[in-house]
Amino acid sequence: MRRVTAAGSPVAYNPHMHSPFIRRLSRVRPAAALLLAALACATPAAASDEDQVPDVGVAERLMRAFDLLGTPYQRRGSSPDTGFDCSGFIGWVFREAHDLVLPRSAREMFALGSARAAEVARDALQPGDLVFFRIGRLGKVIDHVGMYVGEGRFIHAPASGGQVRIDPLDQAYWTRHFAGARRILGATPPGEVAVFQQALSNAGDTGVSMSDETAGHTP
Repeated sequence: MRRVTAAGSPVAYNPHMHSPFIRRLSRVRPAAALLLAALACATPAAASDEDQVPDVGVAERLMRAFDLLGTPYQRRGSSPDTGFDCSGFIGWVFREAHDLVLPRSAREMFALGSARAAEVARDALQPGDLVFFRIGRLGKVIDHVGMYVGEGRFIHAPASGGQVRIDPLDQAYWTRHFAGARRILGATPPGEVAVFQQALSNAGDTGVSMSDETAGHTP
């Protein structure tokens, strides 16, 4: 297991829809399974070296994240069995999707060096990028992290009493606390982004709770 430290419309037949993981996801999140299979079907760019997570893995990363929708929030939680806090959720997704261990806290993830994470402008976000926020402690510390999923939305484990959900990034609360974004180990190729965005737009009712309410945050 590697460790990181701070130093177009979908085609009619999509073979990815027949993978065990997507078949399982389609039973509970049909539209999410469709759009993620469409993303997986896009042509990946070649990895530049052995340490780079293959770009096709972005689809797997997103599928793992979507599969955890509704998992209860748990302070210091880091597995589906215990529940998740924000960084525990992101860490679990990267371990399962890429066999990659990220730092445990949102602050440490944000501080990863340029060799492992690239800074991303808000208007250049792509599915799979990490988005960071300063919420508590007078807004001076990075204390929350989520994953961008496209269409101006991100998935995260938000707060005590909540559960993993998708929220609009341009909601006033999140805009006010937004601190920046990072792309871990490579970018999503443009072809994947276009297919994913089109599938998400076509999905309509995704069966995903898009809450417009924000509870008090607990990192």
